Amino acid sequence: TEEGKIIPGAAESYSTSENGLKITFKLCRDARWSDGRAVLADDFVFSLCRGVDPETKWIGVDSIACIKNAQDIIAGRTDPSKLAVYASDDFTLVIDLSIPDDDFLLALAGVAGIPCRRDFFEESGGKYGMDKDSCLCNGPFYVSRWIKNEGEEALKISKNKEYHGDRSAVSSGIYFTFDSEKNRLSKIKTGSIDGGIISKESLSSGDENNIISCAN
Repeated sequence: TEEGKIIPGAAESYSTSENGLKITFKLCRDARWSDGRAVLADDFVFSLCRGVDPETKWIGVDSIACIKNAQDIIAGRTDPSKLAVYASDDFTLVIDLSIPDDDFLLALAGVAGIPCRRDFFEESGGKYGMDKDSCLCNGPFYVSRWIKNEGEEALKISKNKEYHGDRSAVSSGIYFTFDSEKNRLSKIKTGSIDGGIISKESLSSGDENNIISCAN
């Protein structure tokens, strides 16, 4: 929230044990992937196990290294399946920590907490998240178009009708382009695209008042 309070998203509630070493999440039973299938606790188990797998080479792995057995897995001494995360039922996710970590919930509010469905990941054949057909979403938007041409790349995210959470998309779709920064700024100004990453150095003093946000 704007006040810095962590609130559940895919979960309807969570609880922490008195010693801070066990966190239990009760997932929303109406949560759906963009293909209509239910979001299950095992989707989070699979994602977290992938996160600590040395083969994944995830740069943010330190943020979840407090999970029990994570350190040994990261070091290659233990199989990723030994990570202390498990689904006690389809909608209950349990995570055991080796030490209490006040920042762990904050980590789960970011990339670490994104679920990944095992069957979809394996069927992507090593191209997971690299094109429209290999993206599966459980949030307010899904990837509806992903165009890759020489020298230019464009992406459109559209409202996910399978999303039933509290943060439904207001816009029916948002279009992004990933071509040269000069062209990107021009397209944002003319309204031909909805957004893009622009460095602060490329903006004039007048631009900053017309651009919602920019990267430092």
